[in-house]
Amino acid sequence: MSDVLGNDPARWPSPPRWLMIAVAAAVGLAGVTWLAVTGKKPHHAGRPIGAPASANASTPGISTVSARPPAQTSSPPGPVAASSFVATFSPPPPPLPRPTLTGPAPTSTGVRLLLTSNAATAAVGIFALDGGAISPVHGFPAGGCQVGIPFRITGTEKWAVVWQPAESASAPCDSTAGRRLYIIDAATTTAHLVGSVEGVVPADGVSVWTVTGIEMQPAQQLSVPEHVQRISLSGAALSRVYAAPLGWTVIRGLTPDLLLIARDLANGVDNWEAWQPSTGDVLGQYEQVVAANSNVVVWVKNTCVPDNCNVHLSAPSDGTDRTVLLPAGAYVYDASLSDDGAYLALSLSTGRDSQGATNQDTGFLVDVSSRAVHQIQQTKIPAGETGGLSMNWAPHGWLIVNTPGLTGTNQLGAYNPTSGSFVVSRHVPPADEYAIF
Repeated sequence: MSDVLGNDPARWPSPPRWLMIAVAAAVGLAGVTWLAVTGKKPHHAGRPIGAPASANASTPGISTVSARPPAQTSSPPGPVAASSFVATFSPPPPPLPRPTLTGPAPTSTGVRLLLTSNAATAAVGIFALDGGAISPVHGFPAGGCQVGIPFRITGTEKWAVVWQPAESASAPCDSTAGRRLYIIDAATTTAHLVGSVEGVVPADGVSVWTVTGIEMQPAQQLSVPEHVQRISLSGAALSRVYAAPLGWTVIRGLTPDLLLIARDLANGVDNWEAWQPSTGDVLGQYEQVVAANSNVVVWVKNTCVPDNCNVHLSAPSDGTDRTVLLPAGAYVYDASLSDDGAYLALSLSTGRDSQGATNQDTGFLVDVSSRAVHQIQQTKIPAGETGGLSMNWAPHGWLIVNTPGLTGTNQLGAYNPTSGSFVVSRHVPPADEYAIF
C-alpha cells in the first residue's frame, strides 16, 4: 500500500491507532500504496504469512514496518523555531555496504517522491529520483509535530499530509487536536491547506475520506463507531457523513460509495470487508488484504503454509475471485497496484536454505488481466542483505524498488514494465528522512 522508505525500524515506537489507520491507507491502493497505510510488520526470512507459531511465523499486514516512519512525538515546550526543510536534514552518513541492486543511474524517469523528516519537528520536501535533488515545499508550516503517514493521491503527483502544531499550550502530538490536512503538489512544490481533520484515508484521484472517532479507548470502540465523509481536494463535501460498523476501522475508499474496512488487525487476525456506506451492505469479505483499488482486492489467507500461499484477486463489484499461483514455497509480504490497475507488484520471500527457511527476497510483476507472473530479475536479494524488499508505484508508470539495508542505508531502484528498464539511484535520502511514493 503510499510507502515510506525508512531506517532502523528496531527503535521505532508502537504507533497510536490513528497512525495504524494511516499506514493501512497505503494499501497499495493505487496511490496509496497502503499504506499503504496499515501496519505491515517487519519481514523476516522463513516466516510465512499466517503460519502457526510452531512454524515460526509472523503475520504481515499491509505495509512493512520498514515502510513507515515512527509515531509522532511531542516537541519540547516553548515555541518552535522556523526552519526550512533542507535545514532540518542531517548530513548523509558515510558510505556503507548496500544491497545488490544494479543498473544505470536514472536520468529521465521524471519521478519525484515526497520526503518527510524524522527530526523533532515536521518538515517535508520533494526528492527527485533523477539526480537526487531535494526541493523545499512552499506554504507548509515550519515546526510542529512530525507529520502523520502521508499518501499519494492516485494518478497524480500530489500527496495528502496531516500536520499538527506543537505549541506548549496545545495537546500532545499523539492526540487528534489541531490536526490539519494539506495537499502537497510536487509539480509546483507547494502545499495547500484543506482544513481541520482527525484522520484521512485515500479515495481516488480527486478526493479523500476524512475519518473521525479514531482515538477511542478500546471499550469505546465497541460502542462508538468511526464516522467518514468523502471530500474534494479543496475541502468540499462530496458525501454525507456515514457511521462505520461498530468495532471496524476505515482503511480506504474503493469507489465513491465503497469502503475497505478492517477489524482485529492488532490481534494478528485479519478480517476485511468491502462495505457500502449508503446502504450498509457488505459486498465482499477477505482475510489478509495486501493491496486494493476500485476493481480488485488483493488478499491471502490468514493461515497458509509454503506451497499454499497463493494470491487472491477479488472484484468487489461482482464477487468474482481469481487466483495468482506463486512459485512453490514462496509467500508475499508486500504488494502494490499500479495507478491504472494493470499491474500488481509482489515482494516475495523465496528460496530455501538447508533448514527449510526462505533465504531470498524477490520482486515479481503480475499482469492483472491475464494473471501472468513475471520475475524482476534485478530484485533477487539475499535475505541477509536487507530489511525487506519494498516495491510501490510512482507516477509515470515506474515501480520504485527500495531495499532498506541492515545498517539503515536505503537503496532505490525503478523498474518500467513497458520498456523493461531498470535504473538505480546514486542518491538516497539522508538517514533521518523518509521518501513516500
